[in-house]
Amino acid sequence: MRRSILKIEQLVLDNRLYPRVESSERVIKTYMSDMNRGDKFPPLYVGLFKGKYFLIDGRHRLEAYKSILPKKEWFVSCEIKTNFVDFDEMFLAGFRENAKHGYRLSKQDKWKVANMLSEMKYDVGDISKLTGIQMKKVENAIKGKIQHVLIKDKIRSGEMPDIITEKMPGKESVRIMKDKEIKKIEEANKDEFQLFQLNEIYGYIKGQDFDLNHKGIEACLKKIKKVLHKRFPKL
Repeated sequence: MRRSILKIEQLVLDNRLYPRVESSERVIKTYMSDMNRGDKFPPLYVGLFKGKYFLIDGRHRLEAYKSILPKKEWFVSCEIKTNFVDFDEMFLAGFRENAKHGYRLSKQDKWKVANMLSEMKYDVGDISKLTGIQMKKVENAIKGKIQHVLIKDKIRSGEMPDIITEKMPGKESVRIMKDKEIKKIEEANKDEFQLFQLNEIYGYIKGQDFDLNHKGIEACLKKIKKVLHKRFPKL
């Protein structure tokens, strides 16, 4: 790794690399206070990948710098790693750094990490150890996710047989049955799977730039807003 000074505008913030569901205003304000007092902070951790500088660790520090520095002084010290193979490797690097010195991950943050690790084909036991989520809950959530993908794509088209065998991330095979049996499994794992899905939806919406001039996109976002207000008026 090499150390360098970068303009804040050069840094790319991609939520796929961020282990948290969202940053904490409380933490940012604490860092701002510490910086104004003269406390020194370590360099931001950055990955140079495909010609872009991706922020891997240091989101709270970056937001604090942006709040206290005049825009003409938006320069930050960074440790830059240049040999990342892909996004998965950058995500894992950020997760490790955060575990070493960052604020504790929330329950929702841990589920976001679990989802990312499952997509990387990590063993269920390793996901449980890394996130602190009980292994059974991880198994249930992953099982529910796989079931829904298969149900949506195959059951209604008639392509899915009554019983199939699906390879799971933990080198184990699970029998997935349709109709009544699937409903039983889904009910037993309902809470974990709903949280799993909501975190995915939230992360996607927060991390995308939507073209509101596109009538279909605008209409869909309005429908989401309306149904949230109707279903959960006390939120």
